[in-house]
Amino acid sequence: MLKANNGMDVNSIAASFRVCTKVEVLISPLEPRGGSFPSGWALTQELNEKLQHRTFDIPVFIAASAEDTTVSTAATLQFMRRASHPASHMLLYSADLPAISSDKIELVNSFMPDERILSFSHTSIVMPETDTYYGSSGMYCNCLHYYPDDMEKYSACIRHPEQALLGELTQKNLAAGMLCRLMYNPKFAQLETALQRFMDKL
Repeated sequence: MLKANNGMDVNSIAASFRVCTKVEVLISPLEPRGGSFPSGWALTQELNEKLQHRTFDIPVFIAASAEDTTVSTAATLQFMRRASHPASHMLLYSADLPAISSDKIELVNSFMPDERILSFSHTSIVMPETDTYYGSSGMYCNCLHYYPDDMEKYSACIRHPEQALLGELTQKNLAAGMLCRLMYNPKFAQLETALQRFMDKL
């Protein structure tokens, strides 16, 4: 198998290029008009309006957390339902494992009490547990949600991360005890496998 310098299969790279080309064609009507580039919000709104009632045949891979407080899970699932390409696939990390009947969506349990993990945040999904900075033994603990309103908890969270629960910043998780926002994915190998399987289908 021919490999590029970064170790990726050259055929996969070529397939990715074809996908990117299709994406460019899809969004080309949204290019700047009158010499001014629209804001990110305006661009997103216009793209949503154009895609709301249509399906699209570009392959899509999504990894998302059901408990994410930044990205709308409902909007992501709605988007995924319109992805008609047979290779399209979604990994949905969830602490509650909702009933979803779709062969395009793979549910992954993100509630791991033995590791003090209550749920995944979107910041954690693409980071392996072995990362030296953000990983389980890394030097960083995200306690910024306590700063500056609760400096006592912020200090305790920074000084004793081994005592903190890990997860997304939901009201339920924050009420459970001192919380550090999870910054790594303890199931990263499953993500790698799913992504490689997706690439092999292109």
